[in-house]
Amino acid sequence: MDPDWRGAPRFRPNVVGEPVAPQSQRGSPIRYLSLDTVLLPTNNVPFGSAGRNIARMPSFYQVDAAAVKDFRLPRESMALQFRAEIFNVTNKTNFATLQPNRNNAAFGRFLTTFDPRLVQFALRLTF
Repeated sequence: MDPDWRGAPRFRPNVVGEPVAPQSQRGSPIRYLSLDTVLLPTNNVPFGSAGRNIARMPSFYQVDAAAVKDFRLPRESMALQFRAEIFNVTNKTNFATLQPNRNNAAFGRFLTTFDPRLVQFALRLTF
């Protein structure tokens, strides 16, 4: 058994079909990996049959935008800048990593997401 960086043994699961659950079997929170096809290793086959990179995460899409406007002030040496920045303009839900431990009850589920749409404004006075 090959220990990982924490010293715990690392086991590969047995895969007996498509590891990604069909859309009809996904609930909330979203179960992305199938419990029926990803199984714990047995004593007969302790190292499992799962290969590397057998499943891919859903795509990550994010569009960011910024707008800047400079204003000249009556004094020649002074200027005011207004900036608006929007992160994740489309407000698409992007899932963070899922629970990879098959022994955990939350196995194969996405429990967290990346930030939703964020907007920030700034004023900058230069002199």
